[in-house]
Amino acid sequence: MTGPRPCRVALLYPGDREARITATPGNSRFLPIFDALAALGAHAEPAVYHDDFCDEVRRQLMAVDGVLVWVNPIEATATGPCSTQCCGMSRPRACLSARTRTSS
Repeated sequence: MTGPRPCRVALLYPGDREARITATPGNSRFLPIFDALAALGAHAEPAVYHDDFCDEVRRQLMAVDGVLVWVNPIEATATGPCSTQCCGMSRPRACLSARTRTSS
């Protein structure tokens, strides 16, 4: 008999194609978040996004239970980051967004 399937969470953050190909929890600046989610029994995976491969990212997000979104408002484009497009088109059970504070 097997237990319940662990919750799958994608950590969505910007990067280029090379960053997407080589992304692992261990080489991510978000390693403490990956570790914290693993300690809670969740399976977390990197989801590196860029407008050039947004459809690929959207397919990945459609397969997980939730998405933790990191957005840097300083680097966001005028038309909005791919994370908005990807997360807005997917149907995860939860979509959390963490914004970097900027000084005023």
